[in-house]
Amino acid sequence: MSDLGSTRYIKGSLRFKGATDEDISLQIPIENTIKELEEYTRNTNLNLAQLFDTERQSSTIFVPTCKFNMVFENAYEGVAGKLVNNQNYPYPPFNNNLYYSNTLEDKQSQIGYNCTEPIAWIGYPQYDEFKFIRTDYGIPGWTIGANKHIKFQASETTFYNWYFHLTYAFSSTTATTMQYQTGTTITNSWTAGDGIPFIMNKTNDGDGKPMLRFVCPCPHGLTPGEYVSLSFQTGGNCNNIQAFEVYNLGNGFVDSELTIFDVYDVGYLCSVFMDGAQGTFKRVLDINNIDETTSKYYVRLHKILTPYRQAIINNSGFENNALRTNKKFESKSLQPPYLNNQGRVSVKEDSLSYNVSFQEYLDLKGMIDNQRRPVSEIFVTVINRGYFGWFNKPYGSSNVSLRQGWDFNLGPQLNDWWSSQFSLTNVPTNFWNNPNTFDNYEQNAIPLVSQRAFYYNRDLNTGDTIYGDYCEWNDFDQKERVISDYYHKFTFNPDNFSIGPNIQNQLGYYYKPHHTLTVKQYSPYVEQSDEDNPQNFRIENFPNHAYYSVRNNDFRWRDLYPYGFIDETNVGVDYPFMNGRHYLYDNFFFKIIPEGTNVFNTSISVNDPIIDGCE
Repeated sequence: MSDLGSTRYIKGSLRFKGATDEDISLQIPIENTIKELEEYTRNTNLNLAQLFDTERQSSTIFVPTCKFNMVFENAYEGVAGKLVNNQNYPYPPFNNNLYYSNTLEDKQSQIGYNCTEPIAWIGYPQYDEFKFIRTDYGIPGWTIGANKHIKFQASETTFYNWYFHLTYAFSSTTATTMQYQTGTTITNSWTAGDGIPFIMNKTNDGDGKPMLRFVCPCPHGLTPGEYVSLSFQTGGNCNNIQAFEVYNLGNGFVDSELTIFDVYDVGYLCSVFMDGAQGTFKRVLDINNIDETTSKYYVRLHKILTPYRQAIINNSGFENNALRTNKKFESKSLQPPYLNNQGRVSVKEDSLSYNVSFQEYLDLKGMIDNQRRPVSEIFVTVINRGYFGWFNKPYGSSNVSLRQGWDFNLGPQLNDWWSSQFSLTNVPTNFWNNPNTFDNYEQNAIPLVSQRAFYYNRDLNTGDTIYGDYCEWNDFDQKERVISDYYHKFTFNPDNFSIGPNIQNQLGYYYKPHHTLTVKQYSPYVEQSDEDNPQNFRIENFPNHAYYSVRNNDFRWRDLYPYGFIDETNVGVDYPFMNGRHYLYDNFFFKIIPEGTNVFNTSISVNDPIIDGCE
């Protein structure tokens, strides 16, 4: 019945005369077009482990955290003043806050002098100038009171000495000029793309076989049976030789196999093969495929991902590292009389550890590294700031103080590389002045000496670049190798703290800026496409970073291991994953190394404790 409003119901007695009334029932058909769902079609069983893994593998959001154990030796003593006409005029706040090393002699000199006028005492800058979190607030004549050095701001406690950024290697350069030195002489200069430098000499192995021995300043990465392509043009019967086979590694001394390799001298008449010959080499995997199997060499470039104020630095609970704490009480009688100093405790070295995290998470979606692969590692980058003004006077007419070099530029000898124009970083300096007047004596002796300049390294902005490690890449092997770690060097400002002659190559401290947090790891083996299977030999079956070998007519790449998978060689990562985010974590040793020494320039490792149920 489609229209109930057009139907009329009439009694029988009214319709026909004599007709009786009857009960009439109307059957209305009901057609339902909606079917009630059965329970099993509305519910399904979820595999929570599978769902967790799916979300984990697809997430590109990371929360990086780490712990730094500072390893430091306060190596340089000096005087806190400015040298004028061979006389040092001290800057009182620095002079009054040293870790004194010659107190009795300095006190005697002070007594023999006009006691109202300060002399320069000998000592060390305190540990507060080097640690990640300053605690020297509330010190009269230093951070509070009349004639203080600086007004201490609690918001800057973790930013006065160091900057912390997150970075990643987004590109590389082959044009960086590099040098290494043996003894006191620069022995080789090259650009990063030339390969690894060497000095060659003729020698014999243990069986008396003639060898050409190549000594490198950094690990060569070779194995016997591989080949090397040499930089210099060969003569004589070497004209047709493009690469030479590596016969042997090392000379019998510990770890010499890392930096020394031999080529069997079959009687080469090359005029360049003479003792002391210098050049560079490139690693070659296959003598029959030199073009595709020759390594490339470069310096990585890092891009800043976060502003420095995103970093959160805290003391690591009550934890100290394994090194010593060196402090002492400085009595009032054995201090300079200026500013009426009281007795105090001075700290030369300490053994603190720090936790570093960042205020915002990091999204790596779509980001690729310097080899156009998905980013597999990020870096916690630490840069010296030195805002209190002990360090970082610019060199010459430049606006840069902070120097850069690589592991082979460090060592027990002073290295002239650190005074060359090629070692300047791209981190500019700035300065501030102390407007306080200390006394007439100081101003009369040095005009405007109270307006001393206190330099510091400026922070880098998001998107800025900074240099990184010296590396090797081989397209055929699809593997990046760090040849030499990247280092910074900072030096004292000789106008405010003098440790010796004011020379161009000032003594200073080295430190390593970049510390790796592994996001994912690539497999230790190379994948190859199956050219005999047309179905598999399709472009869409290979990652974007796969290398196509024209000679072999196949693709080559390394797979990224999924999160949570660790193979039998311990390759892989298994970070906590929660709320759609990966929580990266690692421990680092932050070593501040005095120049001209190899102190702490060795690897430090801490073994996991033995768990035997008896703890």
